[in-house]
Amino acid sequence: MRFRLERDPQKLNDTFYIDWVPLGGGPYPTFSGFMNVYADADSRVSRIEIDGTYMPPGGLLGRTFDAVLGNRMARASLTDFVKRLACDIDPATSSKRF
Repeated sequence: MRFRLERDPQKLNDTFYIDWVPLGGGPYPTFSGFMNVYADADSRVSRIEIDGTYMPPGGLLGRTFDAVLGNRMARASLTDFVKRLACDIDPATSSKRF
């Protein structure tokens, strides 16, 4: 996984560009996208936004699997990632694990 940070002084957020390619291939998708972290008016709150695209492996069979089940698995994995990231960032909940 590669991260690249870009800061825009005109905006109040940092953009992290993400590229993920599974080592050795296998039954895992590649992903390319970004994650923005926004400050909130309440200084105790931030917002995380992740957007990107992934390509399921396996050609037509992989795309069919993705349409039936893989897409839901990807969304669940992303939701879990964001929850874990939020817990690690928030000192009050950093000891809480899912």
